[in-house]
Amino acid sequence: MSDGQTGNQGSGQQTGQTGSGDQQQQSATQKIVMDADNWREFIPEEHRAEKSLESLKSFPDMVKGYVHGQKLVGSSVRLPKPDAPEEERKAFLDDLYGKLGRPTKPEEYKVQVPEVFQGKNGQPSVFSEDIHNSFKGLAHQIGLNDGQVQALVNWQADQFTQSLKTADTEYITAVGDLKARWGPNYAKNQEIANRAFKTIATPKQAAIADALGILNQPEMVEMFYNVGNILAEHNVIPGAVEGVTTKGEAQAKIDAILADPKHAYRNPRDPGHAGAQKQVSDLFRIVHGDRQYPTG
Repeated sequence: MSDGQTGNQGSGQQTGQTGSGDQQQQSATQKIVMDADNWREFIPEEHRAEKSLESLKSFPDMVKGYVHGQKLVGSSVRLPKPDAPEEERKAFLDDLYGKLGRPTKPEEYKVQVPEVFQGKNGQPSVFSEDIHNSFKGLAHQIGLNDGQVQALVNWQADQFTQSLKTADTEYITAVGDLKARWGPNYAKNQEIANRAFKTIATPKQAAIADALGILNQPEMVEMFYNVGNILAEHNVIPGAVEGVTTKGEAQAKIDAILADPKHAYRNPRDPGHAGAQKQVSDLFRIVHGDRQYPTG
């Protein structure tokens, strides 16, 4: 009995151990299958219908997505609340601007001043250290980095360059128009304009006009010429210009040409006829202004 009982007990123990091992293996196998194929069943029911989970193909995908999301949250910009104290808002902006490349101080901006501002290539300098520093202060205040500041300076230089080109074109056109209208009187009229300006302008006004290039503008030259004519008529300034033919001299030359029957002006077949016509026309304009002499 005891041996039989002992044997039965041993046999029973072995059978029980084998059954327990089978159950553990079956449980482990079942767990692996659930991880691989049925992982969605472990998601709380209230979240299973989330659209963001539809693209996930496996449990590892979900883990990767979670880790990536946490990294994004850690590097995200969290704006201060609308009612946050000014100190908190300023600290937030200082930190943000610093991360975006703004230097610590305005004087640390590295800006290359374009040549057009420095007075090179025949242009006067328009660069102001005070304005330059003031601009850097504003740039720092609104959070600009070096690249943004340089881009704005370059844009301003491009606009300034274009304005100079436009001004040069307009100036050349205006001078050409004035020369065409004044003809041989151009040098004389310009001198009269200068005399008028020097007569009525104070030294300070003359210095300002010279700095601004006022007398380089054809419209201003013409205006002071008109003033000069009035002053000359009242003997305030001399009307005669040394080296320039006066009206009386021009009229005397016209009379001499017209009185000479052998002059090229009187003979259309003469090789110098065209030149003589221009000479008489120029003399006529000295006497009578813009009116053209009738050449027939």
